Amino acid sequence: FCFPYTSLIIIIIIIIIIIIIVIIIIIIIIIIIIIIIIIIIIIIIIIIIIIYYHLLLFIIVT
Repeated sequence: FCFPYTSLIIIIIIIIIIIIIVIIIIIIIIIIIIIIIIIIIIIIIIIIIIIYYHLLLFIIVT
């Protein structure tokens, strides 16, 4: 036979598991967004450096 509390406990456990999964997913999404932002910043910096370098070369050559 089942106690009335067992179903409640099971429901609570399921809710806790769902909350933990959601938190993990949110953390992963945040990490991915941060990584993408860092990559974009690095690419922009590289582009700026390349452009600057070419401009310098152009100025020196002419």
